[in-house]
Amino acid sequence: MKSWILMAGLCLALTFNFAPALASVAQEQDVSGSVEDGLSRIRYEYREQIEAILSEYKGTADMNRQLKDAGASFQKDLIFPVENLSRYKTAIGRAQASGACISDAAYAALFIKKREMVQSLEAAARLNETLGIALPLSQRFKQIIDNPDAIKNYSTWSDAMDEFVDTLIEKGLDSEERLCFVVNYLYGSLIQGMYMVTETIAQSGYTPDMLQLMADQRHKAMLFMQILNVFRGDAILEKAIGFDSRFRLLGQVHNLLLVNRFNRRDVDDIRRLIAPERRAIIAP
Repeated sequence: MKSWILMAGLCLALTFNFAPALASVAQEQDVSGSVEDGLSRIRYEYREQIEAILSEYKGTADMNRQLKDAGASFQKDLIFPVENLSRYKTAIGRAQASGACISDAAYAALFIKKREMVQSLEAAARLNETLGIALPLSQRFKQIIDNPDAIKNYSTWSDAMDEFVDTLIEKGLDSEERLCFVVNYLYGSLIQGMYMVTETIAQSGYTPDMLQLMADQRHKAMLFMQILNVFRGDAILEKAIGFDSRFRLLGQVHNLLLVNRFNRRDVDDIRRLIAPERRAIIAP
């Protein structure tokens, strides 16, 4: 799960914009007493809460590594398709797709599939090339992007992302646009990550080792619900992050994840929720 959280750093580092969903924020809500690049005082509290959530989960079990340890092999058909990026017309759509692409980059890095990793990274960059929010990369991550052959094992990737999350928490949540981008981006990464895990479990024949991976999905769903709850009651930002539909879906998923011992039916029930949401992100 750590890598899922840490992936938020990359897309923020590539160049971003946010759709007009927040264009009326200044007119509709009091932003007197702005702090840190225009965050209103109340929204600065949102930033602090999200920082606390991300910090709380930093260093938790690495879901991707566990996937490989459970016997998974690289399945290219699970990767987010990047052939036609022009279909993503909105900033929310681009953010979700970017999150999915970075989830795929981590998946490819896990199996040392450097070509697929680079394709996913490049797709994320193309999705965001017209956007305007930037965040400096950590030195380790710059080296990986400049020289993918530097990745000798998955620890190279995860260590670089560990370093970058500190930059994200310190500098990456200083405007409404970035706050909302992180939410939309993480959602795309979450759905793609859950899709890859549940489909891999199904392809494996629902082996006991694979079924045990579902416990980590519970933590991921709860993490994102906590992040969504930061914005509860702020009508403008709730709309900008699709609060109602996302909270409803993840609430259903989370309830299905509360079992102590997972079986095939449990996984398939979750697949029936995740797969259509993933298709909606792929073809908005």
